[in-house]
Amino acid sequence: MMQKLLVSVGVVGCIFLCKDPAFARLNHKSLGSTSAIQHLTQEEQTRIPFLIALSFKELCPEKNQFASFVEGLKIADSEKVSDYQESPEMQAYAQYAMQVALDPKITKNLSISTEYLQSKQSTENTVTLISNKICYKILKNGRGPGITDNTINKVKINFTIKDIENNFLAGNYALSGSFSCMLSELIPGMAYGMLGMRLNEVREIYVHPEFAYGVFSDFGNGRALAIRVELIECTATDATFVPSFIPVDFAKLLHNPSQGIDIASLQQDLFIFYGKASWSFYKQNLPQVQLNDVLPYLQSDMALSLEDREILHKLQWLIYFL
Repeated sequence: MMQKLLVSVGVVGCIFLCKDPAFARLNHKSLGSTSAIQHLTQEEQTRIPFLIALSFKELCPEKNQFASFVEGLKIADSEKVSDYQESPEMQAYAQYAMQVALDPKITKNLSISTEYLQSKQSTENTVTLISNKICYKILKNGRGPGITDNTINKVKINFTIKDIENNFLAGNYALSGSFSCMLSELIPGMAYGMLGMRLNEVREIYVHPEFAYGVFSDFGNGRALAIRVELIECTATDATFVPSFIPVDFAKLLHNPSQGIDIASLQQDLFIFYGKASWSFYKQNLPQVQLNDVLPYLQSDMALSLEDREILHKLQWLIYFL
């Protein structure tokens, strides 16, 4: 199990280094970094900064967050204390990210969903609300008033939901009468996509699974959805409505979900934490390796070879078990 976790790439690897109980006990159980180094050949020792750098690139596969990860490395290098504490939101987001990364089917579905949404939002007359997450196209213009502000919460609609292969999943067009509900009762992506609709307007809203039924749902195979909706009536209520922009699976992990959570900032903070924890791991156990020796290799286009991985796993095994 330990080996399986060590060879994992992406977010899982970072979480493993941060969470594993052995990580917190290294200074007490290890025979010392010198002892670990001595078990490597001279050639293997010279490759340590290079291998660590390439492993860091795999630990942070999201290219747009790599700068945050490197910032965390530098913060850890300048600090003496390495006991980093996460906020409850960061812990929940890390748990969600780990669950996603551990399931190849989920990661594949997310990739397919992103490609689908990118293709939709690149078509003419499509309005993007959240890039690669929620966009819509107006199929029929409406008239008169509509969902003009956040007091308009009660709606009567006709709708259909289809998967990315155009298979019908749900809807009310085959039933008698329109469907009445509160906007707050709809999935976040659909509710957000309906804002600004006028009476009798028809929209097709394309929604990422994170803002629909969740990436772990069987509905639509956990992929993006196409929702066609017609607004029949809408009325104001006493309660104002602001759609949640928190991914639905992530929101389930929060004790007190907040509408004010900025997912982009939270993700940035989390990757800074991963960088701090990752460099702290090596800084504590391989003090002879300097971050300045590692940083130049972060610009390398090379990837870890099978031989590189064997050396890196050997080093990590020595750190953990000697």
